[in-house]
Amino acid sequence: QQQTASGQPAEAQQQQQQQGQPAADAQAAAAGQTAEAVQKQQAPAADAQQPLQQQPSQQQGPQPPQQSSAAAADGDAAAALPVTVRGSDIPDGVRQLMQGHLDFLTSAGQLTVRDMMGPLREYAQVDPYVAYHLWVLVFPIVWATLAKQQQINLAKPIISLLSKEYHQRQAMARPNVVQALLEGISLSQPQPKIPPELIKFLGKSFNAWHIAIPLLESHVIIFPDETRCFDALAELYKLVGEDDMMAGLWRRRCSSNSTRVALSLLQLGMVERAQAVLGELNSQVAAGQIVPSARGETANGEIPRGEMVLWVDSWVQCTKALTQWDVLSEYARATDNIPLAMDCLWRLHEWAPLQQMLVQNQGQMEPAVSSCMLSAYAALKDVDQATANQHIDKGFQYALAKWWQLPDTGCGPQLALLQTFQQLVELRESGRVLVDVSFQNQRPDQQYGDTKDILETWRLRTPNEWDSLIHWQDVLLWRNHIYNVVINAFSNMVEIAPQLHQLGYRDKAWSVNKLGHIAYKHGCPDVCITVINNMYGYNAMEVQEAFVKIKEQARAYLALPLDLRAGLNMLNTTNLDYFAAQHQAEIFRLKALFMAEPGMNDLEGANSALSTALCLWRQCPDAWLSWGQLCDRRYEEAPQSPHALQFLQYAAHCYMQGIKLSTGNPATTGMKTRNEEALMTSLDLLPRVLHLLSFDDKNGVVGDEIQKAVDERSLPPWIWFMWIPQLLTSLTRPEVQRVKPILKQLAELHPQSIYYSLRTFVLSLREAAQRSVQEVSRQKTIIEQQIAAAMAEAKGDDQNEAVIAARAKLSTLTPSPENIAFDAGKEVMERLRQQHPVLGSTMEGMLGEIGSKFVPRPLERLLAVVTALLHRCYKTPAANSSPIPPGLKREMGGVCNACFQGDSSKIQARGMQPSELREGFLADLNPESPGFPHTLGELADKLKSWRNKLQTELEAAMPTSLRLEEECRALQDVQLGDVELPGQYLAGHEITPDSCVYLEAISSNVAIVRRSSSSFRQLSLICSDGKTRHMLVQTGQNMNQGQADERMMQLLRLLNRLLERSPESRRRLLAWHTPIIVPVWPQVRLFEEEPSYCAYGEAYEINCARFGREPDMPIVLFKKRLASPDGSYQQDPDCSLRMAAFNEICDKVVSENIFSQYVYKTLPTCNHLWLFKKHFCSQMALSGLLCYMLLLPGRSPNKILFAKDSGRLFQLDPLPLYSEKGMVERIEVVPYRLTRNLATFFTTFGVEGVFVPAQVAVAAALLARNSNLNAVLCSFFKEDLISWMVRKSRGAGQGSLHISGDTIKGLVVRNTHKVTERLKQFAPSPVGEDEVPLQSIHHQAQEICDAATSPKTLCRMDPTWHPWF
Repeated sequence: QQQTASGQPAEAQQQQQQQGQPAADAQAAAAGQTAEAVQKQQAPAADAQQPLQQQPSQQQGPQPPQQSSAAAADGDAAAALPVTVRGSDIPDGVRQLMQGHLDFLTSAGQLTVRDMMGPLREYAQVDPYVAYHLWVLVFPIVWATLAKQQQINLAKPIISLLSKEYHQRQAMARPNVVQALLEGISLSQPQPKIPPELIKFLGKSFNAWHIAIPLLESHVIIFPDETRCFDALAELYKLVGEDDMMAGLWRRRCSSNSTRVALSLLQLGMVERAQAVLGELNSQVAAGQIVPSARGETANGEIPRGEMVLWVDSWVQCTKALTQWDVLSEYARATDNIPLAMDCLWRLHEWAPLQQMLVQNQGQMEPAVSSCMLSAYAALKDVDQATANQHIDKGFQYALAKWWQLPDTGCGPQLALLQTFQQLVELRESGRVLVDVSFQNQRPDQQYGDTKDILETWRLRTPNEWDSLIHWQDVLLWRNHIYNVVINAFSNMVEIAPQLHQLGYRDKAWSVNKLGHIAYKHGCPDVCITVINNMYGYNAMEVQEAFVKIKEQARAYLALPLDLRAGLNMLNTTNLDYFAAQHQAEIFRLKALFMAEPGMNDLEGANSALSTALCLWRQCPDAWLSWGQLCDRRYEEAPQSPHALQFLQYAAHCYMQGIKLSTGNPATTGMKTRNEEALMTSLDLLPRVLHLLSFDDKNGVVGDEIQKAVDERSLPPWIWFMWIPQLLTSLTRPEVQRVKPILKQLAELHPQSIYYSLRTFVLSLREAAQRSVQEVSRQKTIIEQQIAAAMAEAKGDDQNEAVIAARAKLSTLTPSPENIAFDAGKEVMERLRQQHPVLGSTMEGMLGEIGSKFVPRPLERLLAVVTALLHRCYKTPAANSSPIPPGLKREMGGVCNACFQGDSSKIQARGMQPSELREGFLADLNPESPGFPHTLGELADKLKSWRNKLQTELEAAMPTSLRLEEECRALQDVQLGDVELPGQYLAGHEITPDSCVYLEAISSNVAIVRRSSSSFRQLSLICSDGKTRHMLVQTGQNMNQGQADERMMQLLRLLNRLLERSPESRRRLLAWHTPIIVPVWPQVRLFEEEPSYCAYGEAYEINCARFGREPDMPIVLFKKRLASPDGSYQQDPDCSLRMAAFNEICDKVVSENIFSQYVYKTLPTCNHLWLFKKHFCSQMALSGLLCYMLLLPGRSPNKILFAKDSGRLFQLDPLPLYSEKGMVERIEVVPYRLTRNLATFFTTFGVEGVFVPAQVAVAAALLARNSNLNAVLCSFFKEDLISWMVRKSRGAGQGSLHISGDTIKGLVVRNTHKVTERLKQFAPSPVGEDEVPLQSIHHQAQEICDAATSPKTLCRMDPTWHPWF
């Protein structure tokens, strides 16, 4: 009972039985007691449970000692400090206090369970959650104590209890009895077999969705051939809107490869191709070529009936999305599908058949929201508002009742109902419009204010762009019917009230164009063309909407490579006389896009069309940007041609003009509003502009164009917010004079956007610049001495050859790039402080306090060093009996000198004096001491002992939080004033005074965050928007590592922009987590991290502490199995030894459900668990894709951080490694981390339905048409390669390094190409428009996923990577 009260589910009990650990020992671990003490106290309980469990010696090898190293350390400290106080010395008051406490402990120890049950009964009457949790905790324990026959005999009564009708009285209660019963059953081992139909009914009727779904998932895994479990689980997935999970379920179940192809196409939104595949399958069924299985199961090549039903349902959904309602209507009549037929009739405006069907099936229709809406449609057609309102009210009641039955967390299940509520609201508003315009005696002086307001509101109340096409049609098709009514009502007012006459035309044209645009966004260009051509139905249309119609049609044709000529003909036959100059310019730009397509490749014609567009309207930003892209393309195709330089200059000029017009103030550019589409394109082109600037020619044509725009102050400074790191790096490059004016503008207008990075940049170059100045001065002195000596030898002859050569050598002395960059950065900083002296002083004082006062204490740093050294021991590819490598010895000596040289009294420990700590550490770990270990295993044991000792000291001595006034009084008293939130400029958005977030205060509590033996201080920043941001003060960071993390976050922010534009990735909420990273000093930074974040390895460490197991035991065991007698690793070409060791650890040491148990105990309810699982699965998919793209190594458990409240994920130290040739190098055999515990937590359906499709959706979004992925990757690799080359030169002792621009450019292009090729392995394979893929578009991503989970691959990983976890 103690064990279960601590939150242990039944899986943990099963794990104890598998590992052979007695239940009393596990209870002792949960209660914090040693195993020996509990065995003495609870021997009868252990004996009573002995028949149900195996002895440890029967299943495991030698057991680790039960006494923890922390207890041993405490014992050593107690032995070192014996107690010498006599009893007579204790005062009477203290004696009485101790005696009273002893009496209390004695009385409390005599309490029994009976004494506790009374208060629990009273609490259960007051709070139902007490009874709920008690049942969930107690039932699995009681169930485990029963004999197998008793469990079998109780199964039928449990089913009978769950089937009782009186449970319906609690269907609306939260919590209810059924939820408690089901959750208790789900945690029991072995689970009683309950009919899947009953679980499904209870799950959807009693709001136990996410209790029933895992229960059915386990049933499907245990009984894979039982179709009843499968059907029940599929229905629950469908009811809660988990389409991806249902696709993963069917992918495991289906027998036809065509089904997998269709499912993969549907998941990626390729509706047209999916409809073709499904239509062919249904045709084969109708022709008798495919025979359904008689019993519903797969046999002799037959297809289960359930799979055929899936084909039909999916085909219907595809046909709805493609607006083929006439086809669906014929199908519904042929199959006598009355609900589908009525759903088609109102969309086809066939009201008479719809009303007839409603009358004929009035008593047979199921009471639901859909039937109420159909009746409301028919009533509103007859302008019967009273009847329509009655049906609408019933629809609201049904929808609200259904809403209450859905899970109370998340938004996925409620999304369909939210869309239904919108339709119901608009139905009620439609009644008001119909009443308003239905008067026979319309007067031109009547205002029709209600109608105008409703129609204007409808324009603003549109679904999200990533919502399904079916929902967009549901909303806009009904609106079109209302627009038709409005148009007919005011058709005779063209002369007396023209504004009323145009009321319906304008809105209907807008809605048709909007639906076409959404179809294009969803990858259905044919649907876009069909909707725009056929849905409007009138000849009259406003000029603006007519232009939008042409533009949407042209976009759709551009997405169809086989119809490019048709699209160009459509533009050529357009009568331009009706359009204004800006519209004509845009049409000529569209013509140029068609001509520049690879299918036509008329570059000269495109150039001429763009020239005509800008002659018509010079303020067209889209035309400038398109012209720049065309010139840039011609430059890249032939960079060595005679005209290449000219094309490069044209491209830079056009880019600057387009960016200036799209990002500037609309009033100054001659436009009414800002062109959002051109703005987005401009921001996408900025990395390309900076790339061209970095590799500019010797004449500087790109730099000249940029400098002109900067000098004119025509570019808003906010467009450079995201690119400040690149601009600072350019200070060390030849383009320093081009970027310095940009940085000065930022320092003047937005000082806090640049202050943190600029300050750290200048400080990091200070020492290098000083050394460079000294070196130049030394060389100058030597050369001057040589000149004087030559002059003396030549008797004052200036024309002497030696004098001329020495003076020529003197003229070649120039400052180093570091010195130039330092002077430029210092100049920008001086400009900032001149313009903002008070702000600069305040921020300098604040950063100085943060960088100096919130550093770990010496004992914490020593613990981090010891842990790092222990990790080095484990990573060394040698057995424990092998001698210590010389390099590791030298490192140990350096650590001892660095940590204990000089005054060691700063290292304070609770149980030891500083001298004792120093002497003990040096005696054990100093290579020069006689007690230094001789073998690698002995050294690891010593380090492990000191790690445990230091951890015990820190846990006992250090509090969980500190007081700000005690740690840094100056920071508490600082007047923040106009200090803004650090890092808010990193997203690259425009920051206005209204949207700027300021710091109000710093919280008085400074938390201490310990993770992987490292300690950080966490500051809580209270901001003006009412939110509190938590920032870790990370010290001891390498400057290059900090810059690499900032580059990676910048890359992910840019990639997130691409994901936001894709409906498939946006619908799944796919985005990399990009916390704020702000440099404070070269080795100190602020890192945004919520308190709920923890390391993935924490789950394993908690599990080890719970069962008294050493966390490093699997590593030691793995190395032991690979060791040879001489201490080296054995030859293992086929990895048989590794596989055997890996399987042994998986079977006996590390189970596959550790992480699942950890998450279950951490989260409050099953609903929260489901949301966390789904989001965490998507985040791990994104992480895996990034690791495979950039070949990021070292994804060990302690480098994966996740938020327990949201599932967001962050990777520590995501650094790509380069070979000697400067190419990203792969050093690990696994593509990314998807180990046993993760795969078990996600389930097979989650891996195939959520994980893999998320990677495919992201790859498709990044490689989409008009994506700027190449420019983004080039920007990333340019910065990363320059940093890598500088580190490499400094490591070789070469000092300042002059890197050739051509060398860097070649490496950047090649690395970018390799990353793109790896990304294409996840994206759908390109096929023709009319071709159907022969295999699932997920197959390549699935193969990579299989390699990540394969034991043959995992066993080849380093043991410190923990492949078994």
